[in-house]
Amino acid sequence: MRSESKSGRVSKGKGSGKKTLTLKWGGRPYKDKNKVISIPENTMMVNGILVAKKKSTRPTANSGNMKIKELIVVNEASLFKPKKKKQAAVKRSRLEAGAESPSSLVDEKELTEDMTEISGMNSPVVDLHIKDYDPRLDMLFSPFNIFGSNSLTELFTFYVRETSQLFIVSNNSMIFNPFGTTLPQIAIENKTVLKLLAVLAGQHRKNLGYNDESDDFLPMEDSLVTKTYSSKLVQQMFDESLLELQHKLLDPTERFSTVTLACILILASIDICFDQKQSRWKTHLYGAKGIILEKLKNNAIGPNKRKKISYSCEEDRESFLTRWFMYLNVISLLSSPEPTSQAEIFQQMDFDFCPTSEKNLLDRQELRDIQYTSGMEPVVLSYLAKVCQMVFDKAKIESASDMESLMSYAIELDYVISSYLENSERERDVIIAKRQQSSSINGKTYNVDRYQFLRSTNLIFGLTGQLILRRRVMNLPQDARLVKELLIRISTLLSEKVPLNSPAQSCLLLCIFCCGCELLDDSLVHLRPIYLKHLYSLCKSGISGAVMAKNVMEECWAKNKTWWEVLKTNKQHICFAI
Repeated sequence: MRSESKSGRVSKGKGSGKKTLTLKWGGRPYKDKNKVISIPENTMMVNGILVAKKKSTRPTANSGNMKIKELIVVNEASLFKPKKKKQAAVKRSRLEAGAESPSSLVDEKELTEDMTEISGMNSPVVDLHIKDYDPRLDMLFSPFNIFGSNSLTELFTFYVRETSQLFIVSNNSMIFNPFGTTLPQIAIENKTVLKLLAVLAGQHRKNLGYNDESDDFLPMEDSLVTKTYSSKLVQQMFDESLLELQHKLLDPTERFSTVTLACILILASIDICFDQKQSRWKTHLYGAKGIILEKLKNNAIGPNKRKKISYSCEEDRESFLTRWFMYLNVISLLSSPEPTSQAEIFQQMDFDFCPTSEKNLLDRQELRDIQYTSGMEPVVLSYLAKVCQMVFDKAKIESASDMESLMSYAIELDYVISSYLENSERERDVIIAKRQQSSSINGKTYNVDRYQFLRSTNLIFGLTGQLILRRRVMNLPQDARLVKELLIRISTLLSEKVPLNSPAQSCLLLCIFCCGCELLDDSLVHLRPIYLKHLYSLCKSGISGAVMAKNVMEECWAKNKTWWEVLKTNKQHICFAI
């Protein structure tokens, strides 16, 4: 047993040697640096945390004593153990300041208290510092103290360090990742966004096969209690977030806020990334479209009063959320087997993606024309939007003359895409050659290397758009030379330029799916392992869409059918907008 005196002295029961540890709350914990405290036997201090020393066998308490778990400490950020692994490295950020130990009982009462703490927090400013500095956590001096809930802190930290990396092609800490900075900043200011990010992290962790209920490999103070909060807490946060979002939508002052839009887009991403079975992401994107349409109603142009929405590369919150909304709509519609109500967005909005040619050239000279988040240029995304619109326009055409006009436009668009990709790559070769000549003098090559990788992802997106155009709009057969050459080129880029287990895989899932399913001709069968390896890797990373993509791809190969035919037959619509 363990007893705690009013003076803050904690002693262990029988068989413990009656070692005592005096605890002190308040003030500055490291003010008296000459003071030495005694600690229990078989323990040690690691980065300010009291842990059990590792032994050859796990210590088992005698009758009347408590079981103490070992702790494996590494310098990473997560502390969750996969279900099927007996040994796992614990990742946890080390904070200079400590936190109060949890209660000795974790039950429904604690769950309620956790939710009360989360709901009632006011995000105070805290002057604490993270020992292992991470630029992605600039906005977080100490999430442990800000949130006041260990469980919420774990989920939020997991989101910032792990889940946020799924949404970008390049994950270097020196680049701006709005999913790891902007969204967490909004979350600190708004409890609904905070809960939804925690739910997103919880779903990610669940799909990875992490066992949140296990209390193995925990710090000593946590190992003395049973952890039962996680799955219940995630579900409760999700339910409360939906209610809070409903109130925001009914409140005229909140309905068009960036917070409301962020909530809806996060909800869509929860389903897109980790649970597509019910296709709720369609409802969320449809709701986001309605809000943006209302917000833009005063900017209507033309006789049809279509609203114009612009793709801005600025780093402010509204620009980021607008870019995210446009990207989600285009990429999700490209994998749709047939027209849906979501496709009406092209009749209701004018998507303005393209910067001026002068600005685009300037950005290219600075190696900034390709987005780190999406892995492509806004110009390429605009081509994908046009391809998407043409796919659905074709489904509505009834007259031969209209079909002839569409085919003429499709041929022209195919030429425009080919010319742009070729010319822009030629310009980049010249720019890179000058940069490399300069870097041979000053030794700085990292930006060039990273940009070369982004060139590959940008090309993969552009070529995939051409493939969809030629197959779904122009009706070129699968064994056509113009189709096979594209597939060979895309497969080479995937194989040679995109490493397995890299963040780029999740962003390129649409391309992996669309191109892999097209490997039907006998001369292309040898390329199939390239796509399967990437899908297996994505399945391990917890992306539910990768599992569905693999199943559809294998069905296409087995039945010699196109992916849109298979999806239509199965009444499926998989979204790859990650």
